[in-house]
Amino acid sequence: MSGATETKARFVESTSDGEFRRVQDGGGGSGGVGVGGGLRARAAAAADARARDGSMRAASVAVQSTVVWLGFFAQGLLGGFAALNLFMTYLLDPPSLPGGGPDGGFLKYYSPLAVACQRMYVTLSALALLASVDKYSRDSLGGFMLQGFAMQRVDAGAVLCFALVFVLSVVAVPFEDSLYFAYRRVPDWWEFETMSPGFKAALVRFHATNFSRCFFATLGWLAVCYTATPAAVDVVDRAEALTRGAEADSWQRAGYAKGKGRALGGEKEEREDGERIH
Repeated sequence: MSGATETKARFVESTSDGEFRRVQDGGGGSGGVGVGGGLRARAAAAADARARDGSMRAASVAVQSTVVWLGFFAQGLLGGFAALNLFMTYLLDPPSLPGGGPDGGFLKYYSPLAVACQRMYVTLSALALLASVDKYSRDSLGGFMLQGFAMQRVDAGAVLCFALVFVLSVVAVPFEDSLYFAYRRVPDWWEFETMSPGFKAALVRFHATNFSRCFFATLGWLAVCYTATPAAVDVVDRAEALTRGAEADSWQRAGYAKGKGRALGGEKEEREDGERIH
């Protein structure tokens, strides 16, 4: 028997016929066989499920972040475009606004761009409105950045402004179409004294509509910008700092209580040992 190597075998009784079978460690079988393997399989499945949940959450957060960024970008484009239109139309050369005559004023530069500006306003205002509604819903879930009604008014004001811009842009579509197609038929049509009283009245109404949408687009963009200022974000930062401090204090108190409990338990055991000795 010298030099022989001692080996260990594992036998498991089958629950079906009562016979014993030799199995490998961790191997499968009936009855109690494969318990460790089953636990490992369940643990691996749980880890895979957590990994899938984490990847799905990361993907959803990435998609949401992209949508929010695109909405914020559209709101900025709309605000900048409206400010440019406001400056060129109502501040750059105000005396020539009525149009007509050899100068043409507003009609001279806006007629070739009417349809392009129309599409910009309608598209950007729709995207900005959707983004502002999405921001309002997200902020409402978070208590409006912990500022309640004060921040809710700002978000609601942005939604209202962009909604008005969209409605006013749709209202201005027919007149902008008439300007553009008049330019396509006769490129210098504004140089002729052929404007009817009805057209002049429509031009005045368009200026009121255009000025209103430029104003509300700029105001909505300012409201969105306010929600990203340090004055608005600082409230959330301070609340998070207070929360982290409270969590640290709770963990410290829990650790102190646990240590104190262990110390008291040790003292009790020492007293019991002393009583047994005596």
